[in-house]
Amino acid sequence: MRHIFWCIAGICGLWLEVSISNHARIADLKINTVLIILLILMLRWKSPFILFYGWAFGLMTDSLSHSIHGLNALSFFMTLLLTRWVGEWIYDDNAFSTVLFVGLLSLVEGGFTLTLLKLFATDLSWNLLFLKNVLPISVVHGLISPIFLLLLIRFERFFHLDPENQITTTAP
Repeated sequence: MRHIFWCIAGICGLWLEVSISNHARIADLKINTVLIILLILMLRWKSPFILFYGWAFGLMTDSLSHSIHGLNALSFFMTLLLTRWVGEWIYDDNAFSTVLFVGLLSLVEGGFTLTLLKLFATDLSWNLLFLKNVLPISVVHGLISPIFLLLLIRFERFFHLDPENQITTTAP
């Protein structure tokens, strides 16, 4: 049931990315709803399977945005790998830490993406793009993440899922 929930959450993120994100820009910056949802899922669930969901939904995001194929997939995978470590050691499941960590991890993902783009285009101004695009959108991602957290918690309740009791034993 968890995998169905994760797929539905990712598909909803893709739908929001295609339908609303293009029109709901803040200061000409596009909100990456798929990234926000994946970061919150990984912070809450800490499952290694979400890494591969992140890769798959990153590849789907690449195909929908006409970008270099695999760029978002690789940056999502690497960011979710870091998020899994952060989620296990530092993250406390509340709105403040969600704002903080989604913002910081979105910043890291933007850095990964720009670094990968720099490998393809050597004349890319990494510092300027980081300060002009990545930093402001990371702040916006962090500030709107409690809305997505609230929606995901409601869907978890609807599916009767509990991220606290992730590991179920079948033996008595």
